[in-house]
Amino acid sequence: MIGRELKLQLAKLALQHRVRPIERAPLPLLSGSTLPQIVEGFAATSDIDADRMAFVPGSLSWPDDLSTLPLVFGHTQRVAGSILSLENRTDGKLAIKARADEGRDLPAFSICAVVTEAEIRNANSICFHGLIHKAMITHVAMTDRPSNPCALVTRRCDVDRTHDDALAAIERLRKGLEAYVGSVTAAATPTPSPLRSLGAAPPLILGRLPAAILTPRRNDFRNLIARLPIGEKSP
Repeated sequence: MIGRELKLQLAKLALQHRVRPIERAPLPLLSGSTLPQIVEGFAATSDIDADRMAFVPGSLSWPDDLSTLPLVFGHTQRVAGSILSLENRTDGKLAIKARADEGRDLPAFSICAVVTEAEIRNANSICFHGLIHKAMITHVAMTDRPSNPCALVTRRCDVDRTHDDALAAIERLRKGLEAYVGSVTAAATPTPSPLRSLGAAPPLILGRLPAAILTPRRNDFRNLIARLPIGEKSP
């Protein structure tokens, strides 16, 4: 079962059991800060969320390059910062560490993922929910209305400007080394000479010719003429 089928089945079960959607009240905002923040916490857990979905521990995956996975403000296209690390823990929690340039006072996380494998649990009960076995995260949001009440910011601190400048210097050094290696590699690669037009090559015989070919044969035309009888002159 994929994401669309899962949502459709959950909506049908909600009508069948006459249950209302779970209200998500906003959480209190954290104290404001004028500086970028390093925030840590849990982007997801194995708990059942307000959408009646739960993730199997280790079911979430994401791109290898975290720079392609956006950290956004409230599930919008507005970028809030960058994700520094993600880790699937053995207790079913997805630990996150991120840099928040905006939304620094938001107390929780929320993920958006493409579900590729899931099932319905407890369909005959009002405790029905979807259990997700495999999903790919497309973005993480900073929010004050998390679908999962356990997906909270647990620690935050101001970004150390010295550390920030050091990271920028390292990135500049990395790009400079890549450019230098590329130029050295290009210089060391020999330029192929243009192909010359090739004409007919002279005959080349390798090895010795057989003796039978080198020895004059007696049946050639000259020998045959010499062997003819000389006729007598008529009177």
